[in-house]
Amino acid sequence: MRWTHQFQGAGFYAAIARGYYREAGLEVTLLQGSAERNPVSAVLDGRAQFGIGNAALLQDFAAGRPVTVVAPLMQHSPFVLLARRGADLRSPRDLAGRGLALEAHAAECLVFLHRAGLKPQAMTLLPYPDSPLRLGQGGLDAMTAYSTDAPFDLIQARHPYQLWNPRESGIDFYGDTLFVHADFARARPDLVRAMRDATLRGWAWALDNPEAAIDLILADYAPGASRRKLEFEAGETRRLMLPEIVALGYSNPARWRGIAEAMAGAGLVPEELSLDGLVFEAEAPRPGPWIYAAIAGLSLLLLAALLLARRFWGLSRALQGEVTRGAVLQGQLAELARTDPLTGLANRRSFLDGAEAVRKQGQAYSLVAFDLDHFKAINDQHGHAAGDAMLRHFAALCRQNLRAGDLAGRLGGEEFSLLLQLEEATAVEVARRIAGLLAASPVAVGGRLVQGTVSAGVFFCADPAMPLQQALAEADARLYAAKRAGRNRVQAGGTLFSPAGRSSVR
Repeated sequence: MRWTHQFQGAGFYAAIARGYYREAGLEVTLLQGSAERNPVSAVLDGRAQFGIGNAALLQDFAAGRPVTVVAPLMQHSPFVLLARRGADLRSPRDLAGRGLALEAHAAECLVFLHRAGLKPQAMTLLPYPDSPLRLGQGGLDAMTAYSTDAPFDLIQARHPYQLWNPRESGIDFYGDTLFVHADFARARPDLVRAMRDATLRGWAWALDNPEAAIDLILADYAPGASRRKLEFEAGETRRLMLPEIVALGYSNPARWRGIAEAMAGAGLVPEELSLDGLVFEAEAPRPGPWIYAAIAGLSLLLLAALLLARRFWGLSRALQGEVTRGAVLQGQLAELARTDPLTGLANRRSFLDGAEAVRKQGQAYSLVAFDLDHFKAINDQHGHAAGDAMLRHFAALCRQNLRAGDLAGRLGGEEFSLLLQLEEATAVEVARRIAGLLAASPVAVGGRLVQGTVSAGVFFCADPAMPLQQALAEADARLYAAKRAGRNRVQAGGTLFSPAGRSSVR
């Protein structure tokens, strides 16, 4: 493994505890990671059969090391740059001549710096610190870090920082990735498949049951760990794995090609690197079915237009009608790309883009993080139709309580978020009103009434320089506090509120 025991290993812990590896005929021992342990060396030396790497496996592959990618566990990389706050440090370009702590295998950060016009030798490279709280001390101006855990420590300590994410510059690499020795993959493809499938089963369970997975970690792997930090990490990990959008473990050869080209542009791998043999059982990209329907629709439309143009050259008005309908269809497809199809709210990408635009305008705002309580139980007890009806009902309640300029989005699963251009106290009232309306209005499904409640965290951001991810994390931290307090609560700052219509809890 690449890390000490934490939520990033939750899928492996679950696969062991729930017997998925045993059912596949495997006996799996986890080797805890450390700063000194290189997973690639361990696998190539035979000390381990499988390892966890990341997109930097491409550099090993380019160097002739026999590594084969089995399954990316994270569709997005958690690597980011954390920097101290200061008027003299406003963008990555300002790191020239300054102190940087750089982790091994942070290839996306190197590409990010390269595109900002910086090479490692242009900065003072410092030893990697034992804590992100060292940021700003001893000449440490910036450091690479995982977005899944390091920001939590800074937020908890109220340590000022700023975060630069390579994805904001279009550098979108895979994150944690299961890999194997290429010779082993060729000799025992059946065993590699078994390991991959059992691991993905473990991850599916851990993502569906994060609280139970955290209980497992605290009981068997990291007894002294902070539950609140593990909850933060679980939420961030889910956002990087995207289980609602992409099949767990999906590996796209075309995306690996794009990553290789980005690395080649920064001089990390050779140009025109052949990727033959990199990916185990490479699959062609699997677009969603709506893509095929859209392509078919557009193709038929184009064919109809061509036939009309060929047979009735003089009927330009009819042809113009086809073109107009094509433009309408294109607009509808663009809207689909921005909208969650089930609820009609903004999808995750659209919400984050809108929130970032508000932040860059220098406006104060409040973020409300919502999570429907016991949603898995609703699906299990009443069926997915009931779960979908509950999601649509809650989205409608959110939409009814928005003003002009406010944003509402479904970030994934049962997670929703609002951006309100309001002070904290007023935002709390909006969150309480929505929570109260949900609790007071069961959803009718198949002749049954299904009751739902929601927990919420409210964070008021008065500092436009605060990274959006930090503000979202602050709202999430308050949401987790509301859940720990018994659910069906709204947490803001140090105060816990009941839904509207009931007294404050404390």
